Amino acid sequence: MLKGFFRGDGGELKFFNKFVNKLFDGDPILNATADINLVGLDPILAARFTSCYSEKLDGMITVDTQTNEASIKYSEIINAIVTIRNKYFHFAIGGQKNIDTYQIKEPNEFFRILNPIFINWIGIIYFEILRSIASS
Repeated sequence: MLKGFFRGDGGELKFFNKFVNKLFDGDPILNATADINLVGLDPILAARFTSCYSEKLDGMITVDTQTNEASIKYSEIINAIVTIRNKYFHFAIGGQKNIDTYQIKEPNEFFRILNPIFINWIGIIYFEILRSIASS
């Protein structure tokens, strides 16, 4: 079974995405979305965050600019984690639209909002792996 995940190029991210798609095959959770909670944020900061989501994350996060509401499909979360890491922490080069502190102003708040969604998804994946092992 694992051999099929290693075919072709793409490295760890491609492997992990294939694995998650296989793990949740037929499960509607991959099309479900997690809401990004911007409630209680200063409106200017919320607007900065939603602007960053729509401009820098290549459609991974859906943004309603009228209401400053945002959501992300579970199937996009791992890609978003890697993209944010590359564009903020590694300040990726090569023509990418990077995320800088000037744009988001409050990086602690930026990540405080996203991290629970990211950790929750990793927890769901881990639980599903354990469930799969226990049932076999």
